[in-house]
Parts: sequence; structure tokens; C-alpha cells
Amino acid sequence: MASDPTRWWQPAVECSPGQALALERAAGQEQRFADIDALAAGLLATGLAGRPVATVVPGRGRQTPDTAKVTALTREEEVFCANAFGAQEQQRLGAWYLPQKLSVKAGAVNLPYLLRERPGHALTLAADDTARLTAVEGWDTVLLWALLVPLFDALLQPIRLRAAGEIFPRTEQQRFWAVIEERYRLLGVDESALEAFRFGGGWHQLDRAGQQQARLDLLDTLAAADLVQLAARHRIQRLQELMAGFAKKAKTGTALARRVLTKELQPVVSAYFGGDWLAVLDYLQAPPHPDEEIITALPEPRLYVGMTAQTAGMAAEAGIAEDEVHAMLAAFLGGGSAVSPVEERAAALRDWWAGFDQAHAVQSRGMPSLWGLVDQDLMMLSRIEQGFTPQLYRQRLPADVLERVGRLWERVTLQRYPGSIVSNPRPHQTMAQALGPAAEFWHGVALTAWFVCEGPYSRTSLDRVDRYYSRPLAALRAAGCPVDAVFFRELQAAEELLGPEEEITDSEDSTVETSYGQVTFTSSMSHGARRDGFERVRDLITRHRRAWAEQYLGAFVESRWRSELEEVAHQHHRVVAAKGLPPRWPSSPGSPPRQPTTGRAVIWERCTQPSASRHLPRRSGPPACWPATATTSPAGYIRS
Repeated sequence: MASDPTRWWQPAVECSPGQALALERAAGQEQRFADIDALAAGLLATGLAGRPVATVVPGRGRQTPDTAKVTALTREEEVFCANAFGAQEQQRLGAWYLPQKLSVKAGAVNLPYLLRERPGHALTLAADDTARLTAVEGWDTVLLWALLVPLFDALLQPIRLRAAGEIFPRTEQQRFWAVIEERYRLLGVDESALEAFRFGGGWHQLDRAGQQQARLDLLDTLAAADLVQLAARHRIQRLQELMAGFAKKAKTGTALARRVLTKELQPVVSAYFGGDWLAVLDYLQAPPHPDEEIITALPEPRLYVGMTAQTAGMAAEAGIAEDEVHAMLAAFLGGGSAVSPVEERAAALRDWWAGFDQAHAVQSRGMPSLWGLVDQDLMMLSRIEQGFTPQLYRQRLPADVLERVGRLWERVTLQRYPGSIVSNPRPHQTMAQALGPAAEFWHGVALTAWFVCEGPYSRTSLDRVDRYYSRPLAALRAAGCPVDAVFFRELQAAEELLGPEEEITDSEDSTVETSYGQVTFTSSMSHGARRDGFERVRDLITRHRRAWAEQYLGAFVESRWRSELEEVAHQHHRVVAAKGLPPRWPSSPGSPPRQPTTGRAVIWERCTQPSASRHLPRRSGPPACWPATATTSPAGYIRS
């Protein structure tokens, strides 16, 4: 962008932070950051005083993500942060670049607290204090990611660099410390703060207690500074990077937001402008690009599933033969049938459930256990002696069900290369994942009954299955398909009617000849116990399983594929909103990236009203029609 004397910020790009702040103040732009600077200074003061700023609550298991919470805030500050840093609030202003998976280094903002409370282990504890998030939803996460972690990282880098040891060459170390000293000078921090830390300052001559004291002295020096001014200087340094990035991309006029906002600059906009690109342009006194659009909401996906039931009406309305409508649907779906891949798989799941239900209903004493009927995430080892039969479904399910599962789930796409289709070594496992918590619970409770009654042992008792299977039961409730609480009370009563425990023993006789005649030795080994009454418990479980399936199975299967496919469409729309282009499929190594083909798409979103999209400076909703293309989903509902 050519130099424009009317734009105050252009001289500020190369200025010191103090001079840049003076130019910002003269332009009347300083006041917009007063609350943010005060918030950052207050949290910095809390941390330097030796109080924790944030906490991380680890998730339970792989399915539950960690959570991060900023705790050192007043009620008024929490309300302010919820409005300024809320993920949904920022997305409504167009910040669709917010990361969906993120590791938040909460330990960075808690390091001063740890240095004062646990000086001997502070660095290790801070490194472990990281939240791994699979969804960025709360304002705490955005506040940490965009504002607090960069601030604390910049100020505490001397401590972290010394903790790493002399792992870099001498010239590299000199360069690092020159950068740190220059940063401290520009931030207005007393130069004596780095006396013991700087290169050649004698750090290696200090014993452990001396190094711990030097860290505390650095914290005291920082705490004694004007923290509001320090936070403002750090802010303007980050805004100078934004100014430079804007100028670089705006050679002939204002550039589009997606061209300016690199991964490094996105947190800056979220920290100081609430994710609002129009606020950035107002700050920089620049007009919007004529083609700029701010997407304020993602479109609702429309799934083209179940259309075969409407072909007669569609044909009558269009005045054509029904066979022609079937042919058009087949062409649209990219296959030889008018039945969508989703419908085909949903029907296969219902047929599989019938075979699964029958196998459990006829299970009786003396038969092998049904552990292995559902292909779950188990190692493919032969464990028949422990009750597990690999691929038992091949023996107990109807042949036509096995054929359909093998055919419909025989191929998968690779997560890293979704444009590639490969053979699926375990189609029955992929199919079982499509049924998710329903298969996990009903198969699990039936196996529990078997092993409680027939032994040798069970992982839980019948009166505790509601707690043991709490996770799939919670998922079924969330899907609107709960298991009746009466079932658990009847199961508990049925356990009380079981027979007494009988030891399961293996006996072996051996006979030897002696001078007194034959002597027989019998050795017995107990391995668990069994109880009479399996058939009664089996029939109870079968009755409730069938009642649940009759009421909920169809709705549950639909909720599974609908939620999976709508999530694919949502992610597609999100990428388009953030980048302005549909996502590209990574190709195999060495090949250029390819656009997804729409010829075999089974998900499409259509807006029936005219386009709600508007050019700036007005904010807009989503474009009128976005195709959400996909050929797979996590549960495998779409044809690969």
C-alpha cells in the first residue's frame, strides 16, 4: 500500500512501542483498548503476586476433552470476557478462523505462581499444565489462547530459556538473549531484571537455590513495573505486526481479511478486536475490500436422504414417468440405485440388529459365550479359553447380513488422504461404530449376565450395570432414546433370585503303579464360579431390549447418521466461511491437492430464498447455496 499521510498507523509500524502508543493516542484510538489493557494488567499482577490465574481439569478417557478455566476474575470481568472473548460472539463477527483443536498452555500463566509455591519443580509442573481441547467453545480458552499466554510467554522467556540449558551453540544463545534484552527494553522493564540471566551473566555459577532466587527476583522486578503500561506496550507490539501484515498485502488497496490474517495474526484480532475484521479496518482507517464478506452464521444443512418415498409425487408433479425420477436420483447419488447410501446402510443396521437380538435371545447354558459377536476394539488374538471367540459373528449371524455388512463397509477413506479409498480390514467394526452406544450397552449387559451366571468371572455385577455402562447410557439419553429405569430395578431383583455360587473346577486324575497296587491322584483347580438362573435373566434382558428397539431403534439410527452428516456439512461450511474456498483434499504424496468432487456427493445444503450474502460494510449471513460434499463420515454412513 502506498504511503498515505492521513493514516496515522503507517509511521507507527517502525516506531518504538512508546512512540507508537503516542501516535495511537493522538489519533484517538487508544481508548478502545483501555478495558483490555486493564484486564491483562490485572491478571498479570495476580500471577506475579503468586496466585494461580487458570486451572486445567483433565478429561476422563479419550472421549472427554480437557477444560481450561480462568479463575482470577471478578464477576464483572467474567461478564466482560464472555462478551469480548466468547467463541460464538466472535464467530458472529466473522472469526471462523478460531481453531477447533487446540492445546492451551495454562502452565504459562501459572508459572509465576508455581515458581513461588513450588520453586524446585515449577517448570515441570507448568509443562504438564496443558489443556488439550477438541472444541474451542468457552471464552476462557479464547482469552488464554489470544491474550494471556502470549503476554506471559513474552515476559517469562528468560526463565524458560535458562531452564532448557545450554543446548544451543554459543552464537545462537547470544542471538536469543539479544532479542530478549531488546524486548525487555522496548517493554520498559528495568534492565537489571536480566542481570543473572543474560548470556555471560554467570548463571552457571549459581547453585540451585541461587537460580531459584534469581527467578523470584525477576518476578519481583516485573511486579514492580507499571503493568498497565507494560500490557499496553506488549499490545502495540502485536498490533505493529498486524499493521505490517496489512501493509504487505495491501499494495493496491485493502486486502481481503483471509489474505491478511495468517495463523500468527489471528490471535491478535481475537485478543484486541473481538474477532471483528471491520473493527480492525476502522482502527487502521481503511475501507473494506469491495469483495469482502463477513459470514455471521453458517447455513443449516439439508440432507437428501429418504427421497425414494417421494418419487411418485415428484413424478406426478413434473408430469414424467416414475422410472425417470428413479434414474435421475440414481445419477444424483452417483450409483446404480435411487436408494441413497445412507438409507441402504440404515436398513442394513436394522437387519444386523435383528440377527444380533436373535443370537442373544437363544443363548443358553452350555453354548460358547457371545463375546466376539460384536467386532469391538479388541486385539485380534485367540482367547477362546477366556470366553472370547474372534469373529464370532461369522458363525452366529445370518449369511445375508454378513454379506451386506462386508459389501457396504468394505472400503474406507484415509483421514490423512480423504481422496483415497482403501480396503477396510474390519468392516464389522466400522458397522458397530455406526450403532455406537446402543450396541455397546445392549451387548455389554447381555455379556455381563452370561459371565455372572456361567462364569468364570464378570467385570461387574447385575446391580451395577447402570454405573458400569454410564457412558453409553448417557449417550442414549442424549439421543432421546433412553433405557427404561425399570429395567435396572428388575435386573437387580433378578440377581437376588440366582442360585448360590458354585465353584468351577478343573480336575485331573493320574494313576501310578506301586508295590501296594494302583494309586490314583486327583488334582483340582478352581477358576471362578457360576450361578444357576441364566435363562431367567436372559429373557428379562431380551424383553427390555426388544421393547427399546421397537420404540427407539429407528429414531436412534436416524439420529446417528443425521448428526454425523450434519457435522460434516457444518465443518465444510466453516472452512468456506474462514477461507472463502471449499476445502481441498490432500492428495497422495507428490501429487497436487485436488478439489472434492461433487458428482458422488450425498449431502447438499440448499437455500430456497434469495442470497442473504451482502458485500461490506454490511455484515451478511451465509451464501445462498453451498454444497457440502463428503464421501465418508466417522461412523461410515456414506458410501466410500
